[in-house]
Amino acid sequence: MQTFHAFRIAWIKNRLTDLVDKLLYHYRALEIEKGVTDRFAQKMFHRIVETRRISAIQKLYRDLPKTFEKEIEIYDKKNPLKVAICGEIYVVLEPALNVDIHRRLNELGVIVESTVTLRRFTDLFNNLNPFHKPHWEVARLLGKPYIQHRLGGETQENLGDITYYKKLGWDGIVHLYPFTCMPEIITRAIAPQVSKDNDMPFLSLVVDEHTGEAGFQTRLEAYVDLIKRKRELSQKKIRPLEVYG
Repeated sequence: MQTFHAFRIAWIKNRLTDLVDKLLYHYRALEIEKGVTDRFAQKMFHRIVETRRISAIQKLYRDLPKTFEKEIEIYDKKNPLKVAICGEIYVVLEPALNVDIHRRLNELGVIVESTVTLRRFTDLFNNLNPFHKPHWEVARLLGKPYIQHRLGGETQENLGDITYYKKLGWDGIVHLYPFTCMPEIITRAIAPQVSKDNDMPFLSLVVDEHTGEAGFQTRLEAYVDLIKRKRELSQKKIRPLEVYG
């Protein structure tokens, strides 16, 4: 019984930390006072660690979106740019490895979202629910027309996410992978065709111990300029230059 109770607390806290990250990547892109979202997110992470009772954790989960909205003043931008970040799970989740790409895009005024999180492996209740289809399963089905079989890693899901986020109305998708990772190299080879089929700007970035921050930043800035220009041209009904791969 004690083990089940501990697992339940860990499961709820994992969902809660994912929600804090999601809200952080949204509000930080639009904040008026720089740094306030980071400070508030850290405060919430500490509260998650310190909260023990399940009822208090559940209340925190329910109240969190409204708490962010109340505490953080943001620019009233209409339809800001949105970019999804996919790829090998560790590279996507670890800021020290991906050169803090979420922050860099946020500082360019872009809302971001990670397509893969630890919830995929820990959210057993939703994964086993026959009436609920998790995001990764939907993405895998969308990727099957381009690659029929599982190759390890997140190849099918990453390809499917290009279609998935296009249907949600997002502006682009960035693919991260470690040097020599075979499943993600295959993703990199097929993704330009998926991107072209869906008219979804796609940028693939490889990271290793020699990754330079300046080059990374330059490519991100150029990519954001291109998707911004693409949106402006599409609103004027002009066919933009293709931005695939």
